[in-house]
Amino acid sequence: EAIVSHCRAWKVRVLVLPEYSVPWDVLADLAKVVGDMVVVAGTHTVTRASRKSRVYERLGMPTPREGEAVCPVLHRGKLLALQPKLNPARPEQSHMREGTRWDPVVMPDGFPGPMGVLVCLDFLFRESKRFRELVSERLNECRFVAVPSLTPFHTLPEFEGKAWEEARRYRRPVLYCDTADGGGTALYVDE
Repeated sequence: EAIVSHCRAWKVRVLVLPEYSVPWDVLADLAKVVGDMVVVAGTHTVTRASRKSRVYERLGMPTPREGEAVCPVLHRGKLLALQPKLNPARPEQSHMREGTRWDPVVMPDGFPGPMGVLVCLDFLFRESKRFRELVSERLNECRFVAVPSLTPFHTLPEFEGKAWEEARRYRRPVLYCDTADGGGTALYVDE
């Protein structure tokens, strides 16, 4: 809440938080303080407890499947989107259910959009069957891409390469966010 409040004071319009940085049980409290900002609230795993709490429904979205890792997108106390992660990382493969849908996020009035949200490996794995079936054609609708990530520092060159390609070749800026140990936050925009 403190980070969001400071960003609001600085007139930040879109805030991207790292993957797995916002647990489901603080989502409703976070939604109360986002105001006019659009907050890409990292990711969290949908659990039996989160489903039972009905937090997603209270914030305006249907409850996702248990076991999915989802990326909430918040604005004015509600969910704009709840994007499931499509590609599990190695540590997630034994327990994470792969997402079965991907949609551009329709942005509120006054924001450029739509926005694409590609969680971590979803941003890198362009050659995967899931990316081609679910994301490829729809990504062309997006004005920019938000990438919440949680990866080791040594993977940063891969993300930077894809981000520059996205920004320069496809003219879609990339808002990338990882933990400080993983490489931090960066904005990639064509000159």
